[in-house]
Amino acid sequence: MADTTSPTGQVIEPTSLYTLSEAMARTGLRKTSIRRARRQGLPIHYQGRTAFILGKDLIEFIIRNSRKEH
Repeated sequence: MADTTSPTGQVIEPTSLYTLSEAMARTGLRKTSIRRARRQGLPIHYQGRTAFILGKDLIEFIIRNSRKEH
């Protein structure tokens, strides 16, 4: 199983929904990074005015768009 612990030490559960602010807090990503991710295809789900990110989508996006360390 992939490690879903963020740099802030909080876990991203693949089957959970997170508000944008909660996803930012758990991953340490800033608002500009989330905006960029949305433009690059990160799926966002809306219920009324509240935006949510599915944990699985966020994990896959970060892995797909991350740099590999040597």
